[in-house]
Amino acid sequence: MSTQVQYRRGSNVEVAAFTGAVGELVVDTTNKIVVVNDGSTAGGFPLVGIHATQTLANKTYQGTTLSVSGNVTAGNILTAGLISATGNITGNFFNGNGSALTGIDATSIQSGNSNVRVVTSNGNVAVNVAGSGIITFTTAGIINNMGNGTGNIGNSTGLFNTIFAQATSAQYADLAEKYTADADYAPGTVLEFGGDQEVTATTTSHSPRVAGIVSTNPSYRMNDGLVSDHTAMVSLTGRVPCLVQGPIAKGDRLVASAVGGHAQRLDPAQYEPGCIIGKALEDYPSPAIGTIEVAVGRF
Repeated sequence: MSTQVQYRRGSNVEVAAFTGAVGELVVDTTNKIVVVNDGSTAGGFPLVGIHATQTLANKTYQGTTLSVSGNVTAGNILTAGLISATGNITGNFFNGNGSALTGIDATSIQSGNSNVRVVTSNGNVAVNVAGSGIITFTTAGIINNMGNGTGNIGNSTGLFNTIFAQATSAQYADLAEKYTADADYAPGTVLEFGGDQEVTATTTSHSPRVAGIVSTNPSYRMNDGLVSDHTAMVSLTGRVPCLVQGPIAKGDRLVASAVGGHAQRLDPAQYEPGCIIGKALEDYPSPAIGTIEVAVGRF
């Protein structure tokens, strides 16, 4: 029968209070690990236990792969290889080799209640928020993955400051400014300065007080934060649909008509400075009420 060897043993509390002789081994029965003593340090020096829950300090792992199935919480983790975990890896910073973080491959990178995934492929960086692919950064620019006309930069309560760019591009074709109005007016309505508020519908032919046309889809919105019971986004320049009374030929200069909120072609005999709304972009031979495209401006 083999010889049985027993060492001093005790709970983790007892082992922590014990100072053993130099080289003496003590068994921590709580954590199931072996502790090496040096004759002067209470609690000795615990060895790493395969099933133990321990806090490790100043340890260097010399293997090629370290796999963890639980959670990893640490100060600094340095490796030239990969860190792989099915649980969580938490930390204040993830630093690369001094110039770049060469690779993070994870289901998600989380911060608080957000859920953001960053994926790199062929030099591009895709950002996935809450399961939706929002944008992709490429060497050629930023791509909107949500489709045309979807998604905003900033919002009405969280504005950006100044945008610096060499050029901008827009689908819509006019510049408009918001004014207080005495009623809600449909797109295409011709307005003038007057009424109980800043603008109202025109009612006088060739009115020199004309302000512009209510925009349908302005590409640039000035004074957009204006709040009032009624507001009108008035096109100041560009091209917009306009309510008209014909007949009108392409290129005709347009002015307010006697029909409320409508334009007509200019009668040179009634011209007054400031009465021009813009020029017709299409023919409208009918004398009836209709809608045509107009190039707005003080021509």
